[in-house]
Amino acid sequence: MQRHYVAMNCTDLGPGCSVEDTIYGYEPNLGLNAFFVAIFALFALIHTPLFIRYKTWCYGITIALGCIGEAIGYGGRIIMHSNPVSSYSFTTLRPSTILPLPEEHKSILALLTPEISKH
Repeated sequence: MQRHYVAMNCTDLGPGCSVEDTIYGYEPNLGLNAFFVAIFALFALIHTPLFIRYKTWCYGITIALGCIGEAIGYGGRIIMHSNPVSSYSFTTLRPSTILPLPEEHKSILALLTPEISKH
């Protein structure tokens, strides 16, 4: 497998800084990432009235926050579509939303599920 090297001194695409030198090594697909933003935002909107109606607060809030975090993270990939060397979208939006949020929410649910099922 070939190693991927990222050019850390690139601020814009041009001579010496190609798309292959960016964090992903390719230009993120605008249409697919916009689709995921819309789907996760829709899921958050669907889950919110459902967890209020059925009073599943912990589960519902966890799922809604996870969907919102995913939508924000895919928004960062949309920003990277127009500027693949954008350090803001990768260093701020991506790690703080897409990567940890689902794992944190699964952990919260795993910890609280036995407590919830007792009642």
